[in-house]
Amino acid sequence: MRLKFNKLITICIFMIIFFLNSETLAENVQYIDVKIGNNVSMSSKIGISSTSGFIIRNTINDYSTNETAIYISLSSPEFYTILDENGNKIAEINYADNYEIVPMFENNDYVNLNGKYYRGSIKLIKNNNNCYIINHVSLEEYLYGVVPKEIPSSAPLEALKAQAIVSRSYSLSNLNKHIKDGYNLCDSTHCQVYGGYSAEKDSTNTAVDETKGMILEYNDRAVDAVFHSSSGGHTESSENVWGTKIPYLVAVKDPFSLNAPNSNWNITFTNSVIVNNLRNNNIEIQDLIDIEVLDRTESGRAKTIKVVASDKTVLLSGDKFRSIMGNSNFKSTLFSIEKNYDTDRVVKSTLSKNGIEEIDFTSNTIMIMTNNGIKNLDKSSIDVLNSLGQTNIKIDTHVSSFSFVGKGYGHGVGMSQYGAIEMAKEGYNYEQILQYYYKNIKITQ
Repeated sequence: MRLKFNKLITICIFMIIFFLNSETLAENVQYIDVKIGNNVSMSSKIGISSTSGFIIRNTINDYSTNETAIYISLSSPEFYTILDENGNKIAEINYADNYEIVPMFENNDYVNLNGKYYRGSIKLIKNNNNCYIINHVSLEEYLYGVVPKEIPSSAPLEALKAQAIVSRSYSLSNLNKHIKDGYNLCDSTHCQVYGGYSAEKDSTNTAVDETKGMILEYNDRAVDAVFHSSSGGHTESSENVWGTKIPYLVAVKDPFSLNAPNSNWNITFTNSVIVNNLRNNNIEIQDLIDIEVLDRTESGRAKTIKVVASDKTVLLSGDKFRSIMGNSNFKSTLFSIEKNYDTDRVVKSTLSKNGIEEIDFTSNTIMIMTNNGIKNLDKSSIDVLNSLGQTNIKIDTHVSSFSFVGKGYGHGVGMSQYGAIEMAKEGYNYEQILQYYYKNIKITQ
């Protein structure tokens, strides 16, 4: 009998220890606040749903409802009202009380917001005349919704693991990016693209699970593990993009990215488009005359751009010029410039007592009529014979547009995602991939 009693005591002690450890583990789970979508106006009504109903709670109070679809009315600047489908009031919540809206069966249900499903809970933060919708979610579950939005889910597992570790490190390093607005990260490329539960894939969830808690560290701190789509054959050092030298973000040759999507691209802009883009960024110029790259980084990226206009010359960093022209179309700063001349202009000349004195050649190719028919002449120099002898006439050509011929996609700093995919295909594991793109780092858990 004593043996059974001792065994019972042992089992009880084990269970107490187990539950204490479980509680400790639960407390150690890191949660983050992610802003979802655009700001919502204070006159809006937000609809959310779940399959199990909702609990509306903070650390002091909670409300519950079996309603599977509820609406949040933002008509008051001090509080919001939660309504059922018939417009009946369920609760009136003060913004300052920090309530969260959670599915009734929290661990087996999801919040449906505007057709997208999210793990965790929803919170509302008032910001002047707008409202932020916040997804309060654990870091690991947040990564479930990030990794498949940042890298193709069909990529080899080792590349997906590398992305999971990079995204986890980036998240921890940037937790205060939006803290002044009351949340940690946004769901766009400004932070990391996040699609919630709706974006999750089995392959990327596996990558997150198999690297759980793993981060890149430098000097015992999570690194700002920035990444980009494709380097175009050479990554870039941080100081050449953002002006700050970071020891683990240094340029490396990257043959793994040479045949990636967007490894080669080109785009053409007319003068008027370039001028308008500059003006939209508070750079006022008159007629555009020329654009040239003054100097380049060791990776070949444009470091300084000179824009020559009829009234002034403007110097811009390559990254600033790319931003002005649009990062999605102007894919990188690893580019050369080709000038396109207007070939449809009328050639003017003036005949005086001294012969042809003035020729306004604005076309790329000059055509003249000879005894043998039409002949093309080189625009670079034309000799005209007048009464004073042979005179060289300067020809002013007109550039009508600029073509930018480039390589790669993104800022070029840190890990090339398509480079990582190619490395994984060639048999490299996630550790080798990460140590190739980030220098002097440790992978810790």
